[in-house]
Amino acid sequence: MSTARASHGEPDDAARGGQRFSRADLSHGLRRPLSEGRWANAVLTLFEHADVTWVVKDFRTRTWLVRNLIGRFLVRRELSGLRRLTGVPGTPQGAFCVDAFALAYRYVPGTDLRGLPASALDPEFFPTLERNVLEMHARAHVVHLDLRNAKNILVTETGEPSLLDFQSHVGLRWMPGPLRRLAVRVDQASVYKHWAKCSPSTLGPERKAILDQINAVRPLWAVRGYFGAPRRDHDPLMSRPHTRPIHLEPTVLDAVHRLFNNPALRRVLVKSRVLLGALTIAAIVWKMDPRWLLPGFLVSMFGEMIQLWCFASLDKGRTLAFNGPYAFVRNPMYLGRYFILLGGIMLLGQWWVLVLFTAVYYFYMVNRVRREEEYLRGPLGAPYEDYLSTVNRFLPGPPKPGSRLAFWDWKLLKRNHGTTNLIATLAFWLIAWAWATYGIGG
Repeated sequence: MSTARASHGEPDDAARGGQRFSRADLSHGLRRPLSEGRWANAVLTLFEHADVTWVVKDFRTRTWLVRNLIGRFLVRRELSGLRRLTGVPGTPQGAFCVDAFALAYRYVPGTDLRGLPASALDPEFFPTLERNVLEMHARAHVVHLDLRNAKNILVTETGEPSLLDFQSHVGLRWMPGPLRRLAVRVDQASVYKHWAKCSPSTLGPERKAILDQINAVRPLWAVRGYFGAPRRDHDPLMSRPHTRPIHLEPTVLDAVHRLFNNPALRRVLVKSRVLLGALTIAAIVWKMDPRWLLPGFLVSMFGEMIQLWCFASLDKGRTLAFNGPYAFVRNPMYLGRYFILLGGIMLLGQWWVLVLFTAVYYFYMVNRVRREEEYLRGPLGAPYEDYLSTVNRFLPGPPKPGSRLAFWDWKLLKRNHGTTNLIATLAFWLIAWAWATYGIGG
């Protein structure tokens, strides 16, 4: 235990800032590769500077979209977690930001847990790992959330445990009590998974109970790789310390679609949609940039007008809708809903959030529409098949022959709760306006 504290304790002067290096130093120095990673992962290298060896996580060589949309965010996010871990044993120390696309922390030699047989571990390895994780929770108020991956647990040259890759970490301070306890248990169960595999006789009934509890609920959120894509482990760099050699699979988009069609996940989201919606609205209003209030409102109202036209043209469960907006596109309501939500997201004033929201909404929209179309083929029959073949799914095109473009039925609007939808949208913007006017700066 003392060795681990010596190698992972408070950062020395070199780590504090006197010997930090820049992008120019990286460009002119010698870097040894650790892991190339997948297309959206940082490239990991070792870098010697002022007699100190550093691990560098760098997105600079990735595509423009990845390094600016993903890289900048992940570098800031992981660095914030690593700074909280200062002095916590068995965690990366001396972390600092090289530039917007890269961070660095002190290198500790060792081999990841996956690369060692159980017989090579000290009897105190897992008790020490458990204490370090619990101390991380108590002192840094951080959960790792990816310790089930044995590559994120390093066995140092002295046999001590050390944690790697805090890219998926989450802070605990903001969480309500039940969620905080669940997050802590997830980390504990991850440790106990490896413990049960390597030394089941020393695990004990209390730890086994925590492991079983988390394993029972884990299928609700667990996916493998990128959005559930399988991993391949034939990278020759795998045996090197600090590596996570994972490749992009050709089925990645299929895996994303499977995730959005996962019945268990859909049930959880349906049951918690009111709570999630309320939390999202509160977060947007709390973090809003008042300068985006008018542009966001106009975009949202554009979407609301599309939705109201849809409500006034749709006779649900009775006839096939091909009048009004349905003459141009098969799913105008999803387009209207996108703009309503996009206007609200614009209040955050962050372009990368808009891109992320658009990507998530796209997969939600595509997969839900596919399920709906498959369901409607039976009851609506041949007329619906003809409609599918003549009108685009999402991109507006020429109107369907024989349809009525100037169509608006007030009874349908009322029956489809269009006025309620309008009131709810206006209520959000009234709350946002009130907060911008009276809630910021008094």
